[in-house]
This record gives sequence, structure tokens and C-alpha cells, in this order.
Amino acid sequence: MKGRVSAVHDDDLETYLGTLGIRRRLERGEMNCFQCNDTLTLESISAIFPDSGSIKGVCNKPDCLSALIRWREEKRNG
Repeated sequence: MKGRVSAVHDDDLETYLGTLGIRRRLERGEMNCFQCNDTLTLESISAIFPDSGSIKGVCNKPDCLSALIRWREEKRNG
């Protein structure tokens, strides 16, 4: 199975999120974890991903990260 992993260093995270147009949404508390619905912050965001034309995020809770992995596998397998 082939996969692609993209990573951004903490030093570059805010700039990268700005290029995606979501930095201000995070700073204003306007993004929520796709799994637990907690408000995402620059400190709590663990991953971002595209879904149906929008960018979603997941917090750093282990259960939420596991849910993201399961969700991606389900999407990949149809």
C-alpha cells in the first residue's frame, strides 16, 4: 500500500495554516475537532485533512486520532 505523509514543523505551522486560510479560524475558535467537536487551537490541533472541498481538523486526543485513521481507511476502501 502506498501512502503520502506530509508534515510541518511547529516553527512553520502558523504560516502553513495561513496559506490554507484556516489560521484565523483557529485563532478565533471557529474550528472544531471532526470527532469530539472540541474547539481546536494551535496547541491542540494534531492533523488537518480535506473532506468534500473543505479543510477539517482533529485534536490531539488519542481516540480522535484513531477515529481519523479509521475514517481515512473507510474512505479509501469505499
